[in-house]
Amino acid sequence: TVYYFAGNALDNWVKFAGLYWRIIRINEEGSVRLLYVGPDKNTEAGYIGESVYNTSYNDPMYVGYMYGDSGSLENNRKNTTDSTVKGVIDKWYDDTIEPNYDGYVSKTAIYCNDRANEGYSTSSTFYYASYYRLDADMVPSYKCGNDVAGSLYTGENGVNIADKFTVSALTGNGKLTNPVALITADEVAFAGGKYGTNAPTYYYYNAAGGSVTGTEWWLTMTPYGFYSNYSYSLIFNVGAISGPGNLTSNNALVSHDRGARPVLSLKSCVKWKSGDGTSDNPYEVDIDSTCAEKDEKPKHNLSVNVTGGTVKPSNIIVPEGESRTFTVTASEGYTLDNPTVTCNGGATTSMDGGTLTIKNVMSSQTCTVELKMVTLLKDQILADHPIRPGARPDLDRNKYEGENTGTLYVANGDRTEDINGDRIGENVYYFAGNALDNWVYFAGIYWRIIRINEDESVRLLYVGPDKNAESITITSRFCDATKGKVPNAVGYMYGYSTGNVKNDRLNDEDSKIKKMLDSWYKDNIYDSYNGYVSKTAIYCNDRANDGYSLTQTFHYAAYNRLEYFSNSFSSYKCGNDPYGSLYIGINGADKADRFTVSLKTGNGELIYPVALMTADEVVFAGRGKVYYYYNAKGTSATGAVGWWTMSPAYFVVSGTAKQPQVMLIDGDNILTNTICDYENVARPVLSLKSCVKWKSGDGTSDNPYEVSIDSTCEGLEN
Repeated sequence: TVYYFAGNALDNWVKFAGLYWRIIRINEEGSVRLLYVGPDKNTEAGYIGESVYNTSYNDPMYVGYMYGDSGSLENNRKNTTDSTVKGVIDKWYDDTIEPNYDGYVSKTAIYCNDRANEGYSTSSTFYYASYYRLDADMVPSYKCGNDVAGSLYTGENGVNIADKFTVSALTGNGKLTNPVALITADEVAFAGGKYGTNAPTYYYYNAAGGSVTGTEWWLTMTPYGFYSNYSYSLIFNVGAISGPGNLTSNNALVSHDRGARPVLSLKSCVKWKSGDGTSDNPYEVDIDSTCAEKDEKPKHNLSVNVTGGTVKPSNIIVPEGESRTFTVTASEGYTLDNPTVTCNGGATTSMDGGTLTIKNVMSSQTCTVELKMVTLLKDQILADHPIRPGARPDLDRNKYEGENTGTLYVANGDRTEDINGDRIGENVYYFAGNALDNWVYFAGIYWRIIRINEDESVRLLYVGPDKNAESITITSRFCDATKGKVPNAVGYMYGYSTGNVKNDRLNDEDSKIKKMLDSWYKDNIYDSYNGYVSKTAIYCNDRANDGYSLTQTFHYAAYNRLEYFSNSFSSYKCGNDPYGSLYIGINGADKADRFTVSLKTGNGELIYPVALMTADEVVFAGRGKVYYYYNAKGTSATGAVGWWTMSPAYFVVSGTAKQPQVMLIDGDNILTNTICDYENVARPVLSLKSCVKWKSGDGTSDNPYEVSIDSTCEGLEN
């Protein structure tokens, strides 16, 4: 940021080195640029003397504050010879400033002699970049060169800095002996000057309100053009009484005598001593030994480019060794998660959300941020698991305990739900066997991925805060002991009045295990992570059966599908077609066993979107020592304790004994069933929304998948 004075400013007076000055601006790096007035604030001779800019005028090289050889712009910019006016100003500085005040003056400040042009020639007329900025378009710039053809300013790295006159080679060409030069035409324009127009602003006035230079027009260091008809090299001048403040090229031949008004910049570490900036009470300054003995930190140009987004700011000047922050915004289809950031000058970087911090800038450099295209968790899982052999080996009644990576098995057709209404089940991608790459770390908890559901949400099975733990402390009876003698006790929710399956499915009451899981979800997930979890995902408590009775044993559909009949047929449908199951498609189906938060896909009875794994999911996974059995170190995640599914098994009537039983994985890792009022481990199951984003990880236990979410996804049901 540059802060500058403009118009007839009355409070930009400084008294320094026994001389009065006017403040032009606070430069980009914090130094303060001053324009000479002289020992008398009421003077009409506010210049150190008359001088030609250069004695010779018949070659474009003579617009240079320093110049080299003729023949080309590159030759002109060799800067081996001082201009005439530079010699005058340097001698004045040696006599007036250097002995006592040189320590106050910045050595890194840039004084711009912008020789960029639109068609250099020694035989044809051409104009310098400043002509187009100030005569044709009136768009002044504090950059040393603007972005027109042939300009210098494209960032420090690789740029031609020959026109950036400095003492220090760290910020410019290092060609100055003394840190002093002239005002630029752009600085005059920012102050209120306009080409070809009288503009008596502060730079024109003395303290008495008259011309500070009397009748003497005065020099800038900004080239205007080369007129081939007369071989004239021209620079911008500023008018006096006969053209108050007029920024002009009339009579601006470099060999014409004009007033020379030195410009210098006080270091950013110079201290205010007194004054309010008025001519009667000008600012005065002080300096300590630390500031006097050092120059300001070298300044470096720092540019940031973003692939897949935008950045603000994109280019700044940074003092050496300091850090700066930038705001990065992702374009549609890209994410701020896990960007790649590189700097070609060795600066270190960090990125937190949209805030990029670049640290310890020791050289001019460009940093590039490469944003990744948005990857949804489901898509990353699919990408990481390209092996798709179809159904897992020996599906249904046989175990599959093979170790595998990069593999997803596929179910569809009559084994899965029809989501789009074409009466064909959608693809479900599931893990089976001893999968080693289905780990997720979410909400401070480790999970195993069960499957990508039909609606593309991702179903997770609880492991716990410690991936190596050999026990899970979440335990519960499935049903209340007082409900342990009637069929409705197998319901995740159930009807208060039993007697038939219709009553059981009224879902008036929560089961004991549901109450426990709801409490767990409220305490561990709801406040910070509920927005990640699908509200449309279905958790199946399939109470379809082969002959409901209060007086005779009967079996529920899951038991018949998976254990009882030789033609077992595991299914991701909520109920299968035989034995009175629910599944006839979502439209018109009895949804009582489809536990959901949303009414769009199920019964809408859940307050919290959490339940248990189904026995069918266990069978698809391999029904043996498979991923759900293992912790990260290869032992049992639940120790020797069994854990519940939410699939009813059967209702046993034997004499006076009546036992509603639910399927579970027992302590020996066998899919079996037990009475619902026994205590076992409860492993929460939830489904991450299909719009949840992959953040990092490859699914291994050492590098589990982690996720993120945006506000749009957070507001969706799935």
